[in-house]
Amino acid sequence: MMKKWLPRAALAMIAASFLVLSFSLVEIATAGSKAAVAIDPPSGKKATVITITGTGFAPQEEVDVVITLGPGQRVGLGTEKVEMIVTDDQGGFSVPSAIPMNAKPGTYPIDVEGSKGSVFSTSIVVTE
Repeated sequence: MMKKWLPRAALAMIAASFLVLSFSLVEIATAGSKAAVAIDPPSGKKATVITITGTGFAPQEEVDVVITLGPGQRVGLGTEKVEMIVTDDQGGFSVPSAIPMNAKPGTYPIDVEGSKGSVFSTSIVVTE
């Protein structure tokens, strides 16, 4: 009787492990597709205070917010005292920042990358 139970238990354990792994992989693969980021205001002069708000990221995900001012000029955005931005339990965040002082007039990409695979890109317009 013990011999019949052992293979069934092992098979059930393998099936359960596969099911859990499948759900985990689906969450990772779709986390980035739900992400959204808004910059308020969407344009302004250098040093203009902005608020960066994100939704749809994974809960408790560390995110980097970076503006690219030119080749090799990636500048992190967020408050001065924040070493990392972490989303809340619903996958959202809101941080104050400012348009960098060395930004010239133009449109610049802002990339938000999460530690759990969430990604979103937007842009900001710097005026004179």
